[in-house]
Amino acid sequence: MIFGEQDIVDTFERIKILMKYGCLPYIMRYKDYIKSPYKGMYITLARWCNQPSFFKKESLREYVYKTDGIGREDKQYASKRYLEAFEKDFPDIAKLYYDIKFEELNKYNIIK
Repeated sequence: MIFGEQDIVDTFERIKILMKYGCLPYIMRYKDYIKSPYKGMYITLARWCNQPSFFKKESLREYVYKTDGIGREDKQYASKRYLEAFEKDFPDIAKLYYDIKFEELNKYNIIK
C-alpha cells in the first residue's frame, strides 16, 4: 500500500479534530510511509505534532519556517522543501491545513 495525498488529508483531519477537543496528537508513522512520494510530509507532521511546546503555539507552516535548519546551517532545509513541494502539488490542501493552530481551534480551552 502506497500512501498518497488522501492519507495526508486524513492525517490533517485527525489532527484538526484533536485540536478542536484540546487533545494533543502523537504521530507514529507506519513502516511503509517510506514508500510514499510524500514521505517527507509524514516526517514533518510527526516532528510538529510530537513536540507539544511547538504544536500548541505554532501552525505547521510557522513551525517549519521557524525551526527548520536550526543547528544544521550546512544542510539543505528538508522540511521546507517537503512542505513547499506538497503545497505546489496540492495548493487547496495546504490552504486548508498548513495554518491551523491549536490555540485557535481548541474550543474547550482544555490544554494551554
